[in-house]
Amino acid sequence: DKGIIRNFAIGLNHTKLGFRSTLVGLRVSSEKIESLAKDIICYPEVTHCFLRQGDYCLWSVFIYSKKERLQQFLNKLEKKVGRENVLNLPTKKKFKLSTKLKI
Repeated sequence: DKGIIRNFAIGLNHTKLGFRSTLVGLRVSSEKIESLAKDIICYPEVTHCFLRQGDYCLWSVFIYSKKERLQQFLNKLEKKVGRENVLNLPTKKKFKLSTKLKI
């Protein structure tokens, strides 16, 4: 009620469930960012979509079980912004920070 707790959720280890993930960076003009972000977040495989400074300014995390689904996603992005503006960075090794707060 006070707005102190923003979220309470579980975290699944998607790799143990047979899923893979990739980080996708997009070089896109500021005029196209909002409409492209709306297209990206429609995919249920997208867990994050965020804006950063730099040439590649729109980033998303895509978790998938079938490479074909990832390729469909990448193909759609390439049609919208051009292949040279899509950076696909598949996860090779995951490093996780352990943050514990005493409450």
